Amino acid sequence: MKRHLVALLLVVVACSPYLVRGQSFSSGAQVTSNASASEPPKPYRLVRTIPLPFLKEMSGQLGYDQENGRLFFSDGKDLDIVNASDGQRVGLASKIRRASDIAFAPDIHRAFIADSDSRALFAMDLSTLTVVQKINVGAESWSVLYDPDTKKVFTTGVSSSTCKVFDAGAGKQIGSVKLHGYPLRAASDSHGHIYFNLASTNPGTPLLEAPGVLVTPTPLPLKSDLAELDTRTLFMGNRWNEPSCAFLSLMGIDQSGQDLVLGCQNSVKLMDRQTRKIVASAAITGVRPVASLIFSSSLGDVFLLGLDEQPDSHRRKMVIVHEDSSGHLGPAMLAPQLLVLPGAFDGAKQQFFTLQSETTTVDTGLFMQVPGGQMTHLRVPRPIPGTFRIVVYSRN
Repeated sequence: MKRHLVALLLVVVACSPYLVRGQSFSSGAQVTSNASASEPPKPYRLVRTIPLPFLKEMSGQLGYDQENGRLFFSDGKDLDIVNASDGQRVGLASKIRRASDIAFAPDIHRAFIADSDSRALFAMDLSTLTVVQKINVGAESWSVLYDPDTKKVFTTGVSSSTCKVFDAGAGKQIGSVKLHGYPLRAASDSHGHIYFNLASTNPGTPLLEAPGVLVTPTPLPLKSDLAELDTRTLFMGNRWNEPSCAFLSLMGIDQSGQDLVLGCQNSVKLMDRQTRKIVASAAITGVRPVASLIFSSSLGDVFLLGLDEQPDSHRRKMVIVHEDSSGHLGPAMLAPQLLVLPGAFDGAKQQFFTLQSETTTVDTGLFMQVPGGQMTHLRVPRPIPGTFRIVVYSRN
């Protein structure tokens, strides 16, 4: 009997490393913005590809240790560490099956890897590339943040309303915080504050996660609020919402440390985190719905994915909004068929890295509801082993 599933294709993870297309970003006539006028940044261009013939699969996120120029990723069984310059493997940590998040702490020479498969947090010595501690964190194993101000590590999970707190040096749990909501995203200002994007409804553990799709038991996007955690006292401040931001999603904190970057259904907004007022906004038309993907504070870029309004409503488009040094949001730029998650960023060299592979499409046997209400077969791309490569884009 065929299985039927009514769910939403969550575009937050709909851009897998196996779906990257194109070689450069250019301005798109279909995308308009009401952002402040500023000098547009140089377009990204493909600068090199580096084969990874040993890689058969990728599971989780891509991490970048900028201080040592290394990329971290899971292959479904172990954690690989390679030089970003040539793809040579320099380390291997066994039994880290899914690096769902990676936080680097260069001041104490540590990396913290959340493995949602084993429900554990791994601490790695960046000097020797060896795991020095494994901590069982349970459901709070999806996201990890490091706060250099307090030398604390914070872990959360999509189906848990609790944030666990650890001493980064000793690896011991020193606290637990009730978030009064389910964390969709979180961002640290590195100076004693973490901001959470909290849903009032439990999104549930994904029923299916595959390159390009995330099917959940709860329709998305969810209604969510923002909340602030003091990392010194572990006190949760009041929750608040931004009514002008439909389908609010916290993207991160900009380089100034002053503004929160918010992704909305069809816009990007900057919110002063002290006054909680919107100080800049870039509206995007021609692509709907736009859902936030990722923000790189080191590059000053917001990467968003949406569906083309015309002529093909199922064609995905990548949109980039740049924040300049003055805090202005520049004109939206269209990057046809370029999908960048998981992505890792090098602000010093103005580069970002992705992993790509050739793919084949398989039918999951599930049905799902897509925008417009139609039911369709859920087919997902699968990587072809031996075809993986590091792809490097740069503005320089």
